Amino acid sequence: MRIKLLAEITGTRNGVPWPKRGEEVDLPDEEATTMVAVGMAEAVGKTETAVSSTPARPLVPTRTVKGGPR
Repeated sequence: MRIKLLAEITGTRNGVPWPKRGEEVDLPDEEATTMVAVGMAEAVGKTETAVSSTPARPLVPTRTVKGGPR
């Protein structure tokens, strides 16, 4: 999954320095999803190897409310 970093990360990942804040990087879906969930990054797309034909499930269950405001 391709993400845009919203935070500065020091150190390296697999021996390569992390991109600077505001730059994009491709990461495995699980790692990228975790970074998005904690607010360190935002999703900008998926890489060719990460594309799936299965639709994503919502993170929060939704429900239908019948009627209008009371």
